[in-house]
Amino acid sequence: MDFALPEEVRMMRATARKFVEREFFPLEKEYLKTEQLDKELIRSILLKAKEEIGLWSLEVPVEDGGAGLGLVATSVCHEEAKRTVIPFMWGGGGDRGLQTRGTPEQKEKYYYPMIQGKIRGTIAYSEVDAGSDLQGIKTHAVRDGDDWVINGSKYWISFGAEADVIKVLCVTDPAKAGRGGMTWFYVEKDDPGFQVARIIPTMGTAFEPTELVFDNVRVPDWRRFGEVGNAFFTAYDELSEHRIWHSAWAIGMADRCLRDCIEYAKQRLTWGQPIATRQGVQFMLADMAMELHAARLMNYHCAWVFDRGESIRNEAFYAKEFGCEMGLRACDRAIQIHGGMGYSRDMPYQLFYRNCRLFLIGHGTSQINRWMIARNLLSGRSPVDLVNPI
Repeated sequence: MDFALPEEVRMMRATARKFVEREFFPLEKEYLKTEQLDKELIRSILLKAKEEIGLWSLEVPVEDGGAGLGLVATSVCHEEAKRTVIPFMWGGGGDRGLQTRGTPEQKEKYYYPMIQGKIRGTIAYSEVDAGSDLQGIKTHAVRDGDDWVINGSKYWISFGAEADVIKVLCVTDPAKAGRGGMTWFYVEKDDPGFQVARIIPTMGTAFEPTELVFDNVRVPDWRRFGEVGNAFFTAYDELSEHRIWHSAWAIGMADRCLRDCIEYAKQRLTWGQPIATRQGVQFMLADMAMELHAARLMNYHCAWVFDRGESIRNEAFYAKEFGCEMGLRACDRAIQIHGGMGYSRDMPYQLFYRNCRLFLIGHGTSQINRWMIARNLLSGRSPVDLVNPI
């Protein structure tokens, strides 16, 4: 067995870390005061990432204009992105589904412009009464000649206010629902009847969730993605990949917290001694290190399975849940070790905590994920050997 990251991935991690520390760390002090961001500045830094180090559209093939990374390398890059409190993600993107299943017209209109950074897209799954249970969605699309008419609303849609195009999950056959009755459609921001109702205020800053409204939004059939009724199954595959991203983001925050806490514990004195000599602090550092190591291995293993072309529907629950809960504990311990300063808005740990808290809700709550893990185990999945089931 070889647990070492490939040399090219280690080099990429070092490059990404240097870039984040050089470009974003100097912005943190001012950002922590206001939690407001010059988005054009961030956009210019992301373009610099594309031009200087090639971290752009991470999983998109090189021949299409992306970095051509697998999920292991992408997870490593996502870790580095979240070591700063400045809210950003490596630019470009593109819809992975479009790469393999999109029509030529859809690729020309959406896929390539997303990769080039000319337009921005997002995905709209959840609704007020349908989050973890996607079979409960009510937004529906009805065929009308060569068009489809969409009505309903979506909730908690990240970056919906900035998106030029939204991939919307709709019910097209209520009798079948998630068993062959859901379909994807692309809605453009200027489509009549589409509205960003509001940006939902939250306790964090990492994302800007929105409420979207679809009032008789008419879209031509060429904007339908995939076969009619087949969206539910592809949605779960996409969510599995996104769960690995969540885990990687939490790992990045935890890594920053641990490194900062080690240095602070050596410098902070109480009764003439560094707090690093106090057993209570030592135990917190040890717990942070052990849990971070375990979460990282779990994340990389799951990403490795994905890169082998195998399903990660079950493994993604493990990695996401353990990693995100670990990240929240690490942020909490960082606040505790830094004491009053950790609680203040002068330091990043309170903001890391608020942002990481979302990861225990989004893309499956902790309770839903545990239920899915247990269901899979009870249906015959091996609890030990996930790569070669007994």
